[in-house]
Amino acid sequence: MRVLRLVLLASVALYGVVLASGLGAFGTSAGSAYQYQYSGSVTGSGTIDSSVKGQVSFSVTAKLDDTGATGSCSVNEPATKTKIKCLGVTSMSFGTVGGCPTAVIQGPATINGDPTSYQIVAVDCGTPGVGHDSFSVEADGFARSGTLTSGNITIHGVG
Repeated sequence: MRVLRLVLLASVALYGVVLASGLGAFGTSAGSAYQYQYSGSVTGSGTIDSSVKGQVSFSVTAKLDDTGATGSCSVNEPATKTKIKCLGVTSMSFGTVGGCPTAVIQGPATINGDPTSYQIVAVDCGTPGVGHDSFSVEADGFARSGTLTSGNITIHGVG
């Protein structure tokens, strides 16, 4: 069974690849299929302000090429003792938001050790990333987003 997953965000021009393999993002199962158009990569780490209290720290790395998508991430919010670990990438696409390179990454993860899926949106509006780049993560009811208060996000292969 082939599955083509489209990631749509308001006012975001997306292009690149959509990939589904095994257990897809958000609990859907799929065979192995991907559509390759553009290679690209995302690397970044830093912090954003938490909507609860304190800050959320993150680290993300993902790569897309003609062999598929790979990557990992970690997200930690000490105030709620929430730890997310990304276990792989099932979908990755690139585009722009307000002229800034943007990557949308989805895949399987654990949240405090329990299986789930995640979606990350990383926006690279230049270096330094503080006050410019943004990061958002959603996993099993946990959702945080914001402009970087420390760190940097770099997206290659877009535009």
